[in-house]
Amino acid sequence: MGMASGSLSEVVLARRLLASGNGRKVRVAAGVSMGELARRLGVDVGAVSRWEAGLRTPRAALAVAYLAAISELGAAIGPADLGAHLMAADE
Repeated sequence: MGMASGSLSEVVLARRLLASGNGRKVRVAAGVSMGELARRLGVDVGAVSRWEAGLRTPRAALAVAYLAAISELGAAIGPADLGAHLMAADE
């Protein structure tokens, strides 16, 4: 049984981003609300909230979509600004 969208490594990476809190940090640094991200992913805001709180894990296709969205937001922020924000958020 293969994955319809995304590789296993993408699913694992997305789930690690969520578990570490870094996905949320990128979203916040980009100025994107949970609601905006939820609309982009085609889910309700509660789903994104539960994922980012570690209460639920997205299914493979949604994990890959989350990874793509967060990657795009991170690229828009730029590596230097993103790195500084991630470091500051951990302090």
